[in-house]
Amino acid sequence: MAYSGALRWLAAWAVLVGAAIVMRPLMPLDETRYLGVAWEMWTSGNLIVPHINGEPYSHKPPVLFWLINAAWAVFGPTEVVARLVAPTVGLACLGMTQVLARLWWPDRPEIAANAPWVLLGTLLFTVTTTLSMFDTLVALWTLVGLAGLSLMSRHVTGSWRRFVLGVVGFGVAIGLGVLSKGPVVAVFLLPAALLAFLWRRSPEDRHWGRWALGVVGGLVLAAVIALAWALPAAEAGGAAFERAIFWGQTSDRVAGGFSHARPFWWYLPVLFAVFFPWLLVPGLWAAVRRARWREDQGLRLLAVCVLGAIVVLSLFTDKQPHYLVPAASAFALIVARLASDPGRWQAGWLPMGLVAAIGLAASGLALWCVLIGPPRFAQSLPRESFWWLGALGAMALIVALLGRGRGDVVRALRRPALAIVTLVVAVHLTLAPVAAPLYDLETAAKKVAALQTDQRPVAYVGKYHNQFRFLGRLRAPLDTIDGDEVADWFGHHPGGVVIYLHRELSSTGPRPLFEQDFRSRTLAFWERDAALAEPGRFMR
Repeated sequence: MAYSGALRWLAAWAVLVGAAIVMRPLMPLDETRYLGVAWEMWTSGNLIVPHINGEPYSHKPPVLFWLINAAWAVFGPTEVVARLVAPTVGLACLGMTQVLARLWWPDRPEIAANAPWVLLGTLLFTVTTTLSMFDTLVALWTLVGLAGLSLMSRHVTGSWRRFVLGVVGFGVAIGLGVLSKGPVVAVFLLPAALLAFLWRRSPEDRHWGRWALGVVGGLVLAAVIALAWALPAAEAGGAAFERAIFWGQTSDRVAGGFSHARPFWWYLPVLFAVFFPWLLVPGLWAAVRRARWREDQGLRLLAVCVLGAIVVLSLFTDKQPHYLVPAASAFALIVARLASDPGRWQAGWLPMGLVAAIGLAASGLALWCVLIGPPRFAQSLPRESFWWLGALGAMALIVALLGRGRGDVVRALRRPALAIVTLVVAVHLTLAPVAAPLYDLETAAKKVAALQTDQRPVAYVGKYHNQFRFLGRLRAPLDTIDGDEVADWFGHHPGGVVIYLHRELSSTGPRPLFEQDFRSRTLAFWERDAALAEPGRFMR
């Protein structure tokens, strides 16, 4: 039974990831940037210092790039192989929820059976696990670290061997987490380790001296793992790279040095979308009231992890929804545990009602556009897109009907989870034909590759995010210049080409060598004479 249950959520994960890879291109600017960094690591053979457009890249540590390069070494350097790496980490997160559930509640197998479904049906995780980003890696190390803390707590007065195994798990999780996305992994693990008095309340397993020794030992191990990369990388990458990896990146995120500055309270309203649909399930809140928190260390540990992370992340100025993916992984275990308590549990009408509202809104807008005509904001869309919008609405309505889980706990959790997975797949299937061409840069990247093959210099005007490097399999960096430097650059490279992303491209005058719609703008490649006929276009 357990084996067949695992096959079901594995099949759901495969359909979800398969639809994303088939229907959606690499998303600029994040996915194209990260795969570009991995490609530069592959072509240069430099596994110590990641590079972006030929320069040391300090914004992210190397673990994801190492994993992609390892996958390429085994299966070949293809896009599909690279795009499967992060989702496979997400699959490991699903498995780790079962490991933790069995560790804390070995006599209640239904919790381990339900936990992967809850996580797979958590909207933030469902979407993020299809993307080549770092948050699922942090989620995996968070779950591993929680398993280490659990072993430490269980054996603090017993087997030294298992206690040390827990210390190693805790330390390795933080060390590899630091090498995956920096010190942010500590946000999810240190509160549980330092506030252990909130969840380790049994007198027989307190023994705070040995606990403190284990926590310190784990942090020392984590530091050794992180410094094993950071020290040689700092020496090889130069002084600026050294400052960035040891201090600059972390301080900027805390103080708001990046572009995602938000107020302190920003995460509170976002939580309902992050943990959708579970926070909107009435049965969850009833189960929270019924739960015997004093008797369940595992439940208290997970609560400290989730709440501690939300509080600490709220103190950071830099905030994004996907920073909460590790918290969502721990939250899924809380939901699975609470759902196993006696009492009625059902998905309720509210979360699936919101899905139905999406369906009605999409269907209504599609009918309005087809029968009456598109409103002003949609007049630039091709007419075919409205049929796809209607199809999305119909699918959302079907999903809402299927997702109202009732009765036994397994069905009440699995059906909403399948509904969310189906909704995300439906979005990919219905919107991809319309949206994908506005985000797909592969044709433009291959044009850059052809220009480099012809020995023609290429410069990007403005901030370049390495979006062409992997898609074009480029071997050389692009020049980057400001808009007022275009004429001077052409003076030194008369046979070159400059690339610019125009807010609006005039339909009159000289035409670019190549152009394509990108999001709401126009990406254009300009040769010298056409570019210098109106140099002011690069200043707006």
